[in-house]
Amino acid sequence: MLELKNLTRTYKPKKGVPVQALKNVSLSFEDKGMVFVLGKSGSGKSTLLNLIGGLDFADSGEIIIDGKSSKDFKEKDYDSYRNTYIGFVFQEYNILNEFTVGENITLALELQSQKGDTGRLEEILKEVDLEGYGDRKPNELSGGQKQRVAIARAIIKNPKIVMADEPTGALDSEIGKAIFDTLKRLSQDRLVIVVSHDREFAEEYGDRIIELADGEVISDETKVKAQGERDAETNNLESVAGDTAPSSGLKKSRLPYKRALAMGAKTLSRKRLRLAVTIILCFFSFLSFGLVVTAMDFSKVDTEANVLKNMRQDGLVVRSALTYNEIYKGSLFGASYNDLQKLREQTGIDFQGVAKEFNRRANYSYYNRSALGDGEYYSSDITGSLPAEQDLFDSQCYTLYGRLPENENEFVISKYIYEKMALAGLIIDAVDTGEDTIIRPEEIADIQSFLDKQLYLSSPLTGEPSLVVGVVDTKFNSDGRFDVFKEPYQEAEYDRKGYNLKREFYDAVAEGYHTIAFVYPQAYQKWEDSAKVQLELDNVTESSGRFYINKNDFTEFSGVANDEVIRNIDKILWIDGNGERRELANNEIILGADIAIQALYPSNKASYKVYIKNFKTYFNGMVSLAPDTSEYDLRNGGAGEAALLEEAESISLQELEKYKDYCREINYVFDYMLYFRRNDQDFYRDLDINTMQEKHWRWSYACYLGRRENNYFKERVGGYYNNVTGRQSGEYIINILGNRWYLDYKLSKAPGTAQRMDAADYDISYSDAYYRYLPIVEFVDAPVIVGVYFSEDDFPSNLVINNKMYEESECLEKSIYNYFISPKINDKSKLIKLAQLNFDTQHLRGFEIQNYGVDAAFEWDFAFNNVLKPIFGGVAGVLGVLSILLMGGYITSSINAQKRQIGMLRALGATKSDVFAIFANESAIIAGITLVLSVIGTWITSIVFNAVISNARLITLNILNFGILQVVLLSVVCIGVAVLASAIPLYKLSKKKPVDSIQDR
Repeated sequence: MLELKNLTRTYKPKKGVPVQALKNVSLSFEDKGMVFVLGKSGSGKSTLLNLIGGLDFADSGEIIIDGKSSKDFKEKDYDSYRNTYIGFVFQEYNILNEFTVGENITLALELQSQKGDTGRLEEILKEVDLEGYGDRKPNELSGGQKQRVAIARAIIKNPKIVMADEPTGALDSEIGKAIFDTLKRLSQDRLVIVVSHDREFAEEYGDRIIELADGEVISDETKVKAQGERDAETNNLESVAGDTAPSSGLKKSRLPYKRALAMGAKTLSRKRLRLAVTIILCFFSFLSFGLVVTAMDFSKVDTEANVLKNMRQDGLVVRSALTYNEIYKGSLFGASYNDLQKLREQTGIDFQGVAKEFNRRANYSYYNRSALGDGEYYSSDITGSLPAEQDLFDSQCYTLYGRLPENENEFVISKYIYEKMALAGLIIDAVDTGEDTIIRPEEIADIQSFLDKQLYLSSPLTGEPSLVVGVVDTKFNSDGRFDVFKEPYQEAEYDRKGYNLKREFYDAVAEGYHTIAFVYPQAYQKWEDSAKVQLELDNVTESSGRFYINKNDFTEFSGVANDEVIRNIDKILWIDGNGERRELANNEIILGADIAIQALYPSNKASYKVYIKNFKTYFNGMVSLAPDTSEYDLRNGGAGEAALLEEAESISLQELEKYKDYCREINYVFDYMLYFRRNDQDFYRDLDINTMQEKHWRWSYACYLGRRENNYFKERVGGYYNNVTGRQSGEYIINILGNRWYLDYKLSKAPGTAQRMDAADYDISYSDAYYRYLPIVEFVDAPVIVGVYFSEDDFPSNLVINNKMYEESECLEKSIYNYFISPKINDKSKLIKLAQLNFDTQHLRGFEIQNYGVDAAFEWDFAFNNVLKPIFGGVAGVLGVLSILLMGGYITSSINAQKRQIGMLRALGATKSDVFAIFANESAIIAGITLVLSVIGTWITSIVFNAVISNARLITLNILNFGILQVVLLSVVCIGVAVLASAIPLYKLSKKKPVDSIQDR
């Protein structure tokens, strides 16, 4: 069965001389019997045993097992050989202290993929005199009992060869004799090879004695026994294998996963302190990584949608916005009908446009404004209007006191606005009489008293006095959190919570349902339809902006129009004098008259110091174009002054004499003229005193004409609603003169020529959006002003550009709403669509959500990407490497502490993969414990973090969203760390021969 041919084995230490342990040893063995190998220390007997058992490999020669040569063996064949043919009994027992006797013994069966049969186990235990010891732990056994366990483990798999290396070396003679009795019984049906130094036992028990010296066989003696010799001691004992013949054929080893896992788990208890430190440090590493992957999964869109879903406000508020260089957005001070349609289509949310508050002065003021206190609680008035609909009130759980409007001359106000009126009282301007109506606070102390008064206040939709028929409670400040603003409020330094409360308050009173008036739905629809028609036909966008002169003086314009609006306007003053022009080049601009006057008119006396020449032609041209019946003058109101000035220029000096006494009353004009002359101003220096006197009389006479005209001119001749009595300030007269001179000068220094104002002298910016400087129209070249136009339509404040330029500017749309509003919804999918629009910077014109708290998504997106992620990532990376080193160190320590046991497992036939599985499971258990702790830790940290941030921001803010994805990523990282941590020590282990592990080398 077993034959050795020319086995040679030489050990080559790193230092020192090589040692030849075996020298061309050739032996053959019978299938059964007890063979002793004797020799002094260093004779080679243990080497011979290791080579036969497949624990070490010869340098040359071969082992032939059942006709198969070891030269054809691969490492896995040696594993199968040990698993199938060999049963080892070690001097040091090499049993697993963490497992019971039964578990130690059945391990050999499990390596052969057999179940640990209880009956068979009891049979083996009985055979080795350990009956009933199956559930005991090794630390409860004596040395002899432990060796019996080792023998039972060796023979339970029924091997062909049992190899014992000094099996009684650590036992007393009596116990040693019992061990040899057991081995002798085993030799009846299999080969038992015993390496020993005890010749006495060899002589007594051995069937054959082989003696080695210096790696060579020096004697090989086979004993011939007398009939019945020693048989009397054993003939009444059954063999361990019973009637079962020893196994044949190589069986591949495979350690069951449960046993590998159990063995890995058992070994963890050996170094508990080091294990605890490793787990704690790995936990902090994985916790950091968990926070990193949670932060990396931060979605500003999802965060913003959650804010909108959980916010305390009861309405979604959106403004139209412009994008600047695809970086940020700025809200427009108005929104178009096209915007509303787009917002509804892209979100599926039924937004409504809040109609702009009518721009005429309200017909009421507050009787006792001081009663409102010094705080900002009542800082807001009506900001716009919506249709009054019971469905809206019901959906918002609002309470309506009074009734809904029944015609366009009725409307409903919010309780917030009513409380302001009730606290301060009202002064309502007279409609038909000359006396104002005073409503004292005590007269409207409750809502019913207020409604009983039948008050006609200016409608925010039409501007006309309309009856207030209801008050709707929009639940403003229902929890009292804004009460602090009833008195002057200043948050403490670094008081983020106070700052956020103030932000929330301002957003609540500036936009939302609390400051909206609810009007007759048909009236609202009529207004909206009218606005839509204007949008389609007027070709004007109300995107306001600023027109700067010399970067200092400026005027604001309310809209940008294309040159379609001037096709049918006759009153256009062209700088080049071409009155037939009705088209503009790509960089040409004409201004509405009011823009031109305001922009080109100086804002202080110092600006009068300009060279004014040849103004007469342009001045007369402008005066002749001004409509006599217009409500406004060219600067501040009352355009009738233009006609009066024209008349004053045409009257003769003789006629002026009739009014010289009246003119003397207005001595400021002449004084100003003298002042400028004394200071050598260029224009006035050229005028003699008589000419100045004439000018003085003519403009004074214009004031007289204003005095004698109807009430309109009487009240507005100065343009300041000052109800003049005839005497006007000289400064106003200079304004009337100066603005025309200055306009003429700035438009063209040489009238009648094509010379234009230098584009470097002025600039155009737009004030709708963020920081009030977002560009709207991109001119091909620097824009130049080529004229001024007049319109019968109240002198619209428009800046007119070329039609092609207008069409290419997608953001130019007429504003008819203040903002858009919708009741709060819980549909996350729609809120996500809304949030996506909020973050869309790919389109020039878009939307910006105004609700308090949504800006947190921007803030945390920046914080995570630029601050937290790098910090977390760096920390996690450092700790990750540390975790690998710690876990690897722990596994290395565990391997070093279990070298003998590893060798024992290999001797039993366990493959490298089986051993790897044990320590991989050990790493996996550490990683699993750490994973569970880190998942729980990251989850709790995320909850706490979100709670702290939400408390600071006064909103429900889910910044860290820890979920399944994060658990999966953490699991992957934990597995990766466990693999990497095990890889190096297990790789080193794979290089070791089984004998090296057994001998702790």
